[in-house]
Amino acid sequence: MNNDIVGIFHFGKTFWQNIGTKAAILIRDDALNGIMQDGQQDIPYRSKQYMDYKSRFMQGKKLSRKIKPYDGVSVINNDVSKVNMTLTGATFRNLLQSPVPFPDDTGVTISYSRADEGKVIGNQDLGRDIIALRPENQDIILNEILMQLDENIKENFEGTLSINVF
Repeated sequence: MNNDIVGIFHFGKTFWQNIGTKAAILIRDDALNGIMQDGQQDIPYRSKQYMDYKSRFMQGKKLSRKIKPYDGVSVINNDVSKVNMTLTGATFRNLLQSPVPFPDDTGVTISYSRADEGKVIGNQDLGRDIIALRPENQDIILNEILMQLDENIKENFEGTLSINVF
């Protein structure tokens, strides 16, 4: 131990990478369970036609081949009991690969790919918000950060530490 007050607040790139991945997983898992990041749950689909196609993995009525936009595209989810923001899985795969720690190791950015921008914004306009974190997920991430801060205090400081916040 070296009483390094600055070291207490250094989390490192790997920690922030893991926090970003955890945040992305929380968003994805919520969506798969029909929970949006604004807290709405079990939103029904608006289009009967889309529900019919999704339930058949985007295959036409003859079931011999997929409809044109999905020809050659892997469809991994056909659950139509609620909006779950997952058809091909590409949007969340891209989000899970996106965490980038800040250069000064003070945080992380997660983002959807440009290719998914229209889907994400369009669905947000329909009340299907997968941007940011709902309060419950914010608490999970905050607790992870606080646990790491506690570890850092134990590793970098001995004695009593008082922090006054004004």
